Amino acid sequence: MEISLYTIPFSVNGTYFLYNSLSNALIEVDAPCYNIFENKMVGDIETLTQETELFDVLVNHQFLTPNREDQYLSYVAAIRQIRSISDKFHLTIAPTMNCPFRCPYCFEVNKQKGSMSQEIQDGIVAYLNTLPRSPDFHLTWFGGEPLMAMDIINQLYDKIERGYKAPYKSNMITTGYCMDDTVIETLKRINCTELQITLDGLPKTHNKIKRSKLVEDPFTDTLNGIKRLLEVGGFQISIRVNVTKTNSSEFMPLLSLLIQELGFSSNWSYSPGLVLSRGILEKRANDLIPVEEAISFAFDTFAKDGYKCSWTDYPSNLINECAVRNPLSLTLDPEGYMYKCWETIGLREWAFGRISAYGKIEEFTPSVLNRFLYGADHLSNSSCVKCSVHPICHGGCPYNWILNTFKGENRNVCSPYKTSIKDILKHHIKKSEEARVFSSEEKLTSTTH
Repeated sequence: MEISLYTIPFSVNGTYFLYNSLSNALIEVDAPCYNIFENKMVGDIETLTQETELFDVLVNHQFLTPNREDQYLSYVAAIRQIRSISDKFHLTIAPTMNCPFRCPYCFEVNKQKGSMSQEIQDGIVAYLNTLPRSPDFHLTWFGGEPLMAMDIINQLYDKIERGYKAPYKSNMITTGYCMDDTVIETLKRINCTELQITLDGLPKTHNKIKRSKLVEDPFTDTLNGIKRLLEVGGFQISIRVNVTKTNSSEFMPLLSLLIQELGFSSNWSYSPGLVLSRGILEKRANDLIPVEEAISFAFDTFAKDGYKCSWTDYPSNLINECAVRNPLSLTLDPEGYMYKCWETIGLREWAFGRISAYGKIEEFTPSVLNRFLYGADHLSNSSCVKCSVHPICHGGCPYNWILNTFKGENRNVCSPYKTSIKDILKHHIKKSEEARVFSSEEKLTSTTH
């Protein structure tokens, strides 16, 4: 037996733990067992076999492995299987690249504007009919601001439904711009019932960031739109708050305001979207959050107030990675240009082709497509292969990998887990202990009464 590369030993106030990032298991152990893993005392692994129950746990949850290389290949096999999924097709369409706002952190700066023509709409339907009819067809409306092109969305949805098939699932990424009754009626009709709506802080801050000549009070406009959606019913709304160093103190007060205005409901949720520094944005703003500081920032901003979020939660046990690696994931801009990544939409150098009015792919650039599908792959990167958090990191952002490899950039491609996994696990243990104590006290109180 060998000690798994993915086993991470740590201690909390004299109590010893092992975590494995491949199995996502966390166990408490005694000092002798901990020392074997902490000091990589391979020669002493045999002594663990004397405690049959413990040894079985260590093997079954992959803290120990017969062969490290085989264990790594099991992870590779899982990722390869995800990349080869052929029964799910995810299409993202930006019917317009226009937007009423000019947010300073937006990655869509300096991109082509405009809206989708009838010819391109027809071409999209014709192209879809060249593909296998996937039973799971997921459609995302993107932009720009998609709500500025509801007439196009209405037309294109009808064409896709009649000429190809209705999507199994439909959602939209939006600022919530001018969410009036006509827009809501259209959203219901096209079965777009899941919306991610962005806010940037309390009203004054939000309106300062969402600068617009078209909307006098963006915050109130968006809030009223959310209220209308909830009143109509049938919508699931995810409110994403773009958090920077400047507005982070407003996250919890904004939540209180939304609860006051919207009430408690399972039809809306609230989460932080940390605006991380990257590329050109680093030169434009100093209030963005470096990747390596993301977890500590999240602890300082959210955990201290008792708020649970994905940045500080126990890692997910799902083996996953970015959809750009799957051939059946496609993003289209208003002129029919084809992309793999949302962040590149509208940047023509990252388009790997263009759909013609007849559904054929023109201006095909295989080198761009190959870079996203196969290039700069974390599975073949020596640093990733040797990393203990690789299975929960999933290799980081492929676009950043590609920029580093093919454009000579120096972006941080590592997950915050690399430097902060022990802090997250210790936080999880602390909260679990607090919950256990609270539960015991609650039972005692109930008994004495």
